[in-house]
Amino acid sequence: MNFIQNAIVLALLIFATGIMQAQEYGFRYLGASEGLTNLTIREIYQDRIGFIWVSTENGIFRYDGERFEEFGPNQGIPSSSAAGLGEAPDGTLLVGGKFGLYNLHGNHFEKLNVAFKSVSWAQGIQADGKGHTYIGTDSGLVVLSIAVHNDGFEARVIPQPAQVRGTGAFGVLVDGDTVWYGCGLELCRMDSKSTTIFGKDSGLPERSTLTIRKDHGGNVWVWERKLGAFELQVGKTKFRRPDLPIPVDALGGIAGTDEEGRILLPSAEGLLLRDNDGWQKIDRSNGLRGTVYSVLEDRQHSLWVGLAGRGLAQWRGYGDWTSYTSASGLGSDLVYEILPRADGSLLVGTEGGMFLGRTRGFAMAWTRVASLGSPAVHSVQAAPNGDAWVGTEGHGAARMRSADGRVTWFDEKQGFSAKDAYSLRFDRLHRLWVATEAGLFVSTAPYERFARITGLPANRFWAIAEASDGTIWAGGDGGLFDCVNGVWKSLAADGLSNKEVSALGAGGNGVIWVGYRLGGGIDRLQPSAGGMKIDKGIQRPGTTGLIYFLDFDAQGRLWAGTERGVDTWDGTRWGHYDIRDGLSWDDCDLHGFAAGANGTVWIGTSGGLSSFKSHPRNSLEMPPEVVFTHLIMGKTDVSGLSDPHFGAASNSLTAQYATPGAQKQTAVLFRYRLSGGQAWTETTERKLQFARLAAGAYRLQVEAKDGDRDWKGNRAEFPFVILPPWYLSWWFLSICALMPCSVVATMIRWRMARAKKRERELVRIVDEKTQELLKANQELQRLSFTDTLTGLANRRVFNHKLEEECARMTRTISL
Repeated sequence: MNFIQNAIVLALLIFATGIMQAQEYGFRYLGASEGLTNLTIREIYQDRIGFIWVSTENGIFRYDGERFEEFGPNQGIPSSSAAGLGEAPDGTLLVGGKFGLYNLHGNHFEKLNVAFKSVSWAQGIQADGKGHTYIGTDSGLVVLSIAVHNDGFEARVIPQPAQVRGTGAFGVLVDGDTVWYGCGLELCRMDSKSTTIFGKDSGLPERSTLTIRKDHGGNVWVWERKLGAFELQVGKTKFRRPDLPIPVDALGGIAGTDEEGRILLPSAEGLLLRDNDGWQKIDRSNGLRGTVYSVLEDRQHSLWVGLAGRGLAQWRGYGDWTSYTSASGLGSDLVYEILPRADGSLLVGTEGGMFLGRTRGFAMAWTRVASLGSPAVHSVQAAPNGDAWVGTEGHGAARMRSADGRVTWFDEKQGFSAKDAYSLRFDRLHRLWVATEAGLFVSTAPYERFARITGLPANRFWAIAEASDGTIWAGGDGGLFDCVNGVWKSLAADGLSNKEVSALGAGGNGVIWVGYRLGGGIDRLQPSAGGMKIDKGIQRPGTTGLIYFLDFDAQGRLWAGTERGVDTWDGTRWGHYDIRDGLSWDDCDLHGFAAGANGTVWIGTSGGLSSFKSHPRNSLEMPPEVVFTHLIMGKTDVSGLSDPHFGAASNSLTAQYATPGAQKQTAVLFRYRLSGGQAWTETTERKLQFARLAAGAYRLQVEAKDGDRDWKGNRAEFPFVILPPWYLSWWFLSICALMPCSVVATMIRWRMARAKKRERELVRIVDEKTQELLKANQELQRLSFTDTLTGLANRRVFNHKLEEECARMTRTISL
């Protein structure tokens, strides 16, 4: 009987104490405590920057990865119970509804001057990524593009086909060069050549088409007002009602598709997902509570679910992570070692016994292995013949035969004197090694008796591993030991990071990875010419606590279980997963790891069992991008301004920023500097304040990185200038500099003017005195020519005249 047949017989012999079947997913609920004041989510949208926007029954909100911010009348847009969200031709945000069409600039909305009055809120705004946005409006289908001759946009109405009944356009889907849209009471498909109309003859009722989607198979899905979903399969000419696991009238809201093209249907009973295996319903049993109204997978591959009255749910680890707990049928949430089996089933050791899991539909159905009872099962291993060996706490070790399911317990009669079997391992020689509280034991086929390794201390051993070169390694409270050619020896404790070894992992080329219980992290031991070379403390930065397991998956990645999640090493750098990624709980458990051949990894934690299978993604892993959400100078929001200048009174800056695309918001670390020459300052805060900045040119730079990753230089920058006060401005200082010269020059000019005035005064006085002298001379001359008694001319006048006449006569004769 082969291994699979034995497994089937074993399963039939297991007594099932209650079969339960349901997988659980990691949902995080966001609501009022995160700033979302209305909890009914009508539509979800991710903009080009990475912000998540939601339309609610009372306004729209933006989520920056940490908190929601409401946008309403104070930001320039009316509050509304339904709003459509989409991308403008220039990449900015458009919001439309019965209130018209608005465009976001910075943190403020501006209403666009368009001819139509209303926009269809359900999938009514769709961009083609080529500079065109198609909008379903009351005037029909409108194409918005960037205006050629001025700033802004220009709108062009696509004429409604003549055969269409009804007016207006509703839901829009851009599918490459083809545009599907609800036209009147029918559905239109428009390409570069023609427009095809789907109506009553195509299997559709005469209703408005609100939502249109296309799945991975090329099938077209539409939602008709108040009548639910219809499907047009590839190669068919008529729509039909899809086969659903719930009543069609339970459907509602806005449907979506994920990156792999699976159709996602909101409903009153949860979220429906359809892939090649059929329909899967995600509801309360899977961790999703409430009626679903909307759904969106973002570019970081988180699935966002809008709920009726319960806010927004984030499905963490969508498509990668699945979990099982006591609510799913496991006897305990404390899960230890896991054994995947060739038939696809799973044996799981828990604090409450061992359980067998088998795939049924989309989930694992769990049954208790009742023949073992309910002790804590720490280790489960498969023997070469297919038997299952079990290590328990308090009951020792047991073998469960694959042929008939009979359980045999081993105790002192068989040489096994321990009660706690923490780890079991088969080596390449088919020897069975058991790590216990009383030392290390070994057994050989047919495994009827055990012997304790007397060369090792009889204290607690936690881990066993066989290196690729055949060396057996054992670790515990007494340190680390290895066995070569049957000879055991101890590694010097002073060469290791810690004495108490809790986990061992065997890599290639004889490499052994060592994890510790009480600090020390992880060491790597590599064979060298002089013995073992020890690389100490090579764990992920910040992880120095207890290490529960070290093991490798099918791709060769090392997985390290810690008390704060799981770390992975791909040979070049560390990665990390925790509850924020979809892991059921952060605290892992002893030896709680198993790798399946199909790439699935199973992890045991104190909060349940998780499975992980990574899916190829279209998007590359990028460092978190920083964006400013608010920039306030003084009391004015200046978000969106380019290289602004501010007066001296506005010399304080408050900057808020976010990394909307980061998958682990709480792990993001920021650094900033103000002006380029200063050193960087690291912080976890998302708000900076700078008060009383001096006049000058500044540049605020902020960068972010995810956890222990390197800084990549992706930064947000805000250059600005603070102008000096008037008394320090250039013109005032120039005036002050010129003032003394002006005063001196004025004084000189004043003195010169006074000198000239004095000169003119002196000239006047001289002239006056000269005239007075002249008059006096004339008077004296007159008096000298007259007789003082008679007043008649005297002899002097006669002589003077005679001289004049003689002179005249002399001139005349000479001529």
